[in-house]
Amino acid sequence: PLLLLAALSRELLVRWRGKMLKASSGLKMVVGALLVIAGLLTLTGYDRAIQTSVENSLPSWAISLATIF
Repeated sequence: PLLLLAALSRELLVRWRGKMLKASSGLKMVVGALLVIAGLLTLTGYDRAIQTSVENSLPSWAISLATIF
């Protein structure tokens, strides 16, 4: 069963390789843009304002759950 699964998964990866490569180029651009935005927010200090507004809108159980971890 493991050899069969390995053979099938390799076949699927070979078949989907082109689609994954096309999707990855667009995904890289999106992730890059998000990193630039996050950097700008951090440099300007707006990240703290966003964090504060998100914390104020969350219920207390969600905040306590987040602080546990």
